[in-house]
Amino acid sequence: MIPIKKVYHRIHRILCPNFMQTLSTHQVLRTIYNTPTNSQPANIVVIDDHSLVRTIIVDLMSLEGYRVTEFDSSVNLIQEITKIQPDVILLDIILPEMEGFEICQKLRQNASTQFIPIIFFSTLLEQKLRVKGQAIGGNDFLDKPLNHLELSNKVRYWIDQKNKPLNKGLI
Repeated sequence: MIPIKKVYHRIHRILCPNFMQTLSTHQVLRTIYNTPTNSQPANIVVIDDHSLVRTIIVDLMSLEGYRVTEFDSSVNLIQEITKIQPDVILLDIILPEMEGFEICQKLRQNASTQFIPIIFFSTLLEQKLRVKGQAIGGNDFLDKPLNHLELSNKVRYWIDQKNKPLNKGLI
């Protein structure tokens, strides 16, 4: 696996062959993903009780130019998500106070959060849990340990789906 710094420097050399211009990491990533520089970064909410998992997701998604808000519990979670209005929610299934499925149900019952894409993640993603997650309104699933490319692709896919005019309300 190539360290991210080496990848960044290789990409930077391709984008700026004369080395006179310096690009930030966000500019390089925007160029790779074809994101306009004047657009607002998408908002992502990460809900997990394990600080290491949250830190990894926050770092990876921030590096890609997303604004990330993290929560370690479900206390006041629905109200906070209603205020933030994220583009995607990454939600662990196993949480101490309230199960991820229960949080998803509450979000789907709230008019202002019902169409926000929810990606579940867990080490316990058996087929019956996936079916249950889909039945209550989950959009996608990720297995732990998380794969960076899969995480990135799924987040980008659901943001694109949410932002398509014809798909508003059909997620």
